[in-house]
Amino acid sequence: MKTIHSQLAEIKKSAEVIRSITENYLTGFITITEMLAQIETIQNGSKGTKAEIEIEYGINTAAVDLMLTM
Repeated sequence: MKTIHSQLAEIKKSAEVIRSITENYLTGFITITEMLAQIETIQNGSKGTKAEIEIEYGINTAAVDLMLTM
């Protein structure tokens, strides 16, 4: 079982990965299709992590989003 802190850190790391993917697209290393596919994969993982937090701790997604902004 992961702690809520580690799960939130995982979601924050996903944001960094998305920035990196976008940068790769802007510099021409990947196509728009590849960029969108990679971002979708990352977003699905983040949604899954948020769902795990909701199930394990009873915290809804809006509250998780608020925690991420802090």
